[in-house]
Amino acid sequence: VAKAGIVCKLNCRATVIAVTNAKGGLYDHSKNMMQNTGIDPPLMSRFDLIFRLIDDSDSIRDENIATFLLNNAIEGFGYEAT
Repeated sequence: VAKAGIVCKLNCRATVIAVTNAKGGLYDHSKNMMQNTGIDPPLMSRFDLIFRLIDDSDSIRDENIATFLLNNAIEGFGYEAT
């Protein structure tokens, strides 16, 4: 860091975990990560690892998951789910 003629070195270690959604709520596979999230390249370049988790729209799969979760919640209260 150099400020007002003073130069110093700051040692630090930090972990940053960031999460974002695609602009407009839907990930466009024809665009790159920066276009989908609206994060500029200078900021994106500061991350060492970037993982992309995409939940594609599938109404049948979503219904099966919701049914499974609701049935397990109902059975947890002592009721029988049919």
